[in-house]
Amino acid sequence: MSAITRNLYREDEVLAAIRMSIIQRRNDETVFWVQEALDSKMLAAVNQSLFLAWMYGFGPSYPEWLIRFRRSLQHMPDTQHTEVLELALLLCKHGKTKGDTTVPALLGLGIKPINESVGNPPIYETGLIRTESQKAFVRALLQGKTVLALQCSRHMWLTEADTLWAILKKLRSANTEVIHLLENARLWMGGLWLQEYTWLCIACGIALTASKQTLSTKEDTVKPELLEIRKRWIFEPQRFRRTFAPPVTALYWFTRRGGLRTNETTEADLMENLELCLENSTFWAPLMPTTDEERELFYDTYFPTDIPDEWSQDERLLSHGIGVIPACESPNHGIMFSACLDRWFGHTPSRYIWAGAAAGLAELKKWWTVRPPPTFEKGIDEIYSSPSMHREWMNQYVQWDSSPAITHLCE
Repeated sequence: MSAITRNLYREDEVLAAIRMSIIQRRNDETVFWVQEALDSKMLAAVNQSLFLAWMYGFGPSYPEWLIRFRRSLQHMPDTQHTEVLELALLLCKHGKTKGDTTVPALLGLGIKPINESVGNPPIYETGLIRTESQKAFVRALLQGKTVLALQCSRHMWLTEADTLWAILKKLRSANTEVIHLLENARLWMGGLWLQEYTWLCIACGIALTASKQTLSTKEDTVKPELLEIRKRWIFEPQRFRRTFAPPVTALYWFTRRGGLRTNETTEADLMENLELCLENSTFWAPLMPTTDEERELFYDTYFPTDIPDEWSQDERLLSHGIGVIPACESPNHGIMFSACLDRWFGHTPSRYIWAGAAAGLAELKKWWTVRPPPTFEKGIDEIYSSPSMHREWMNQYVQWDSSPAITHLCE
């Protein structure tokens, strides 16, 4: 049974709507969905969603945001709603100028066999470089060859991560703070950290180092009137506060409704299974009644005028409705999934990947043709943390001629 929010949206759809609203740079909707999640006691999930929105849509082009995000987490659990809203609105604000899908593109292209020489730029002695593999890694970074840097180091990260992170910090001393945060995200993110974030942080660290991007010292703010947007609905009663519907484009793959067909509906959440959905809810579960007397008081308190099964269909459709998969005998999930990847991870240029987001996603589509992963980051972790893949990559590296005299092995 689905979990629903304070104002009876599905929790997974609210989180998907936050990320899609940021991608589409819609301030009003971003504020609405973030506020809905915060009012529903979903602060941890909101922070994870914002972290992923930054990683997939900005990463090395907006490193300052991660510092501010880290500072916000230091205040948990007393983080103010305004602080979280500002983090989300900053992403909306910079979507056009700093939007960057380098991380997903790099992780896609990083799977491919190496087909390029590393070149021979001078390497200054740092005391860190002890092997030919590490030397090739450094040379790729110095030349700004982001994909090559990942490809020639991917077999080392499981055993030499400390050394590789130290190299990244040494090469880009101006960005040491951000690279340190990426290296140690597991520690400062605490309960928000998931193992599948590991390779996202590695890719972002490599891209940030190869890109030569530097931190801005200019104070970054959002217009105060944007934070005032929430006053349009925050004091409205439940039914009238439900202003927006989750974008249909955000449902497939990211939500449970995204797995339903167009002849199926989720309206039973409100019409038949309300209390079961409330019991699964982060907000509602602690408030649920256990006796008839408590139940009467519960409905008088939280649904004083009418209950959801008395709402009109249009009112219910703001949070519930039909699925998105065509109700035909054999819907083409391959096409739907391909379009979904493009929509979520190819929406802006990859500023530090010459081949672009489309090329990286094309590689991942080959891997995920038969069975799409539960999430993008889990699919990436499944590939990059596989011992068999590391053995294959090690063999590729051993056979790779990194001589700077050769430009392309295929020539």
